[in-house]
Amino acid sequence: MLIHRMRENPQPTTPTINEPVELNPSIAINTVKSPVIPASAVEEPIKPPVSKAISPSPAVAPPPPAIQVEVPAKVEQPSLPPPKPSEAISATESIDKSKLYLSLAASHDSKTLKSGDPIHFPSTSPVPLVLPEGEFKFGIADPILSESEEKKLWYNRSQNVVASFRHAWNGYVQYAWGRDELHPVTQVGSEWFHLGLTAVDALDTAWIMGQTDVFEKARSWVEKGMKFDADVNANLFEITIRVLGGLLSSYYLSKDQLFLDKAVELADKLMPAFTDSSTKIPLASINFAKNRGVQSHFNGGASSTAEVTTLQLEYKFLALLTGNPAYWKLVDDISKIVDKADGKKDGLVPIFISVETMKFEGSDIRLGSRGDSYYEYLAKQWIFTNQTETTFFRQHNEAIAGVKKHLLARSASNNYVYVGEIGAEPGLSPKMDHLVCFLPASLAVATTGGKRVPLDPVERSKVLGAQQIEDLVLAEELARSCYEQYNQSPTGLSPEIVHWKRGEGQRGVWTAANKNRFLDDDGVTETATKSLADFDIHEFDGHNLLRPETVESLFTLYRITGDRRYRVWGWRIFRAFEKWTKVDTGGYSSLDNVIRVPPGKRDKMETFFLGETLKYLYLLFSDESLIPLDEYVFNTEAHPFPIVNVDSEMRKKVGI
Repeated sequence: MLIHRMRENPQPTTPTINEPVELNPSIAINTVKSPVIPASAVEEPIKPPVSKAISPSPAVAPPPPAIQVEVPAKVEQPSLPPPKPSEAISATESIDKSKLYLSLAASHDSKTLKSGDPIHFPSTSPVPLVLPEGEFKFGIADPILSESEEKKLWYNRSQNVVASFRHAWNGYVQYAWGRDELHPVTQVGSEWFHLGLTAVDALDTAWIMGQTDVFEKARSWVEKGMKFDADVNANLFEITIRVLGGLLSSYYLSKDQLFLDKAVELADKLMPAFTDSSTKIPLASINFAKNRGVQSHFNGGASSTAEVTTLQLEYKFLALLTGNPAYWKLVDDISKIVDKADGKKDGLVPIFISVETMKFEGSDIRLGSRGDSYYEYLAKQWIFTNQTETTFFRQHNEAIAGVKKHLLARSASNNYVYVGEIGAEPGLSPKMDHLVCFLPASLAVATTGGKRVPLDPVERSKVLGAQQIEDLVLAEELARSCYEQYNQSPTGLSPEIVHWKRGEGQRGVWTAANKNRFLDDDGVTETATKSLADFDIHEFDGHNLLRPETVESLFTLYRITGDRRYRVWGWRIFRAFEKWTKVDTGGYSSLDNVIRVPPGKRDKMETFFLGETLKYLYLLFSDESLIPLDEYVFNTEAHPFPIVNVDSEMRKKVGI
């Protein structure tokens, strides 16, 4: 999802491994849920409630036959149209009636708490639980409980995530306040864009978790510390998804005008990246101090396809909030150019696009770095405007058909589906980035519109068409493959890249026996865990950067299918993060190599650990009324935006 996330830390350090901490499920808790923000816009900013502070390249194999996913035999109906959009409410209370160009696409359930309601935290302290030394054991049985005890269990687990968020935040405040990133082992901060990235990325996570003191502290940075004047070449894409996205979601959730004002200021400061380009494809970076756009310094100056096509949600939302169609047109023009550009392969796009010619460059096609969020935003733009911009749904369907035709294969040992890469060399490379694990979530949301569907295949066939069922089945299978990258690792954490062992002649047809295996087992494969049966991890690919993509997909699929296994898998991943990445003095660290025990710490806490990974884990364990997927869409940095209906006047202005 993020190009920066592929960077190496040149001087990793290896501190002593810390003892993990886990809350005991039997702790008595207060069952009041965390607040869900109101869907209707309000005229006055709402302050959140006050809470107490707590402290070598792989061998390239020949291309496999296209994988076909076999759907249940009883599904014989033709594909149904896409899920029906939510009914638009007739009006909303106005933020500014002269500027409001959107209405919410769904109204919140009256049972949900409103901002301003009291938040109650457990009165007991976390109970330390020492996890086993040595290899991480995924095979610890999860309790099967009554409905009431089940709610308590997952509430308690959500509060474990809150405690981890606060531990990460406290380390940042103590050792790196106002800087972009924390190095928790050496207890220093570092700069990337000089924007306090960790504070901004954490804003809406703190709001969603009800951590008001954290939210107010981060807000103080935005108000008093955030300046757009650094003499560095700052990446347009990264600033847009992290900072602009974070400001817009924080404004929507809190209705605090400060965040919208800062978002407008930032968007205007970013404008030279667009205006200094000789075409409508923006330059890769912006230098605030020099007020100029900066072209990429490698690959002949070409821009990353993912980067130029992952600005759209943020600028479109800004256009709707301000009533300024210029922001919308700026990014919509990019989408139109990319849609028509030569070089596509059955809906799949090369990972670079020329700024000068506006044509794709090279032949590398992948859903990992530099390609991933192009595909993600096809689905999410369609969802964002309540399934009205059908051009993005068309492109999404074309791309998924291309994935099925060219990029899918199955592993030799357990028949897991994976997504490979194609390039100048013949055949399909079995290399798969962890970044690709965004795809199950994207598939599931595009297939269902974020609505809950039955888990039983027969019942599912009554509400989804054959194509939708096939895509959701593929999402479920890919989620399992992504989980296995954790499950088969000695540390219980995924590496950055795996190289799958493809079975010769595997066509990927899903038999009833395979399907039953997937539905009935609990993902505990101790033999595979030790032997890495389905993939290899190369020496320089074994690092873990605290990434969110897999837990995003687990969260999304749990919300859509209700299958408890996704929560169980998420809990196991969370426990592995706690065991290996936690730094006692504050913060969490990325890891050197997950196939070593202990793995060694790299001494860097990525901002997306607070902005994405912990947010998705918290939502996975929380009540489903909190940020429901049929009312919100997450940008690629996990900042939630509301699903909207665009006002007719604005539709005319932007040509949709």
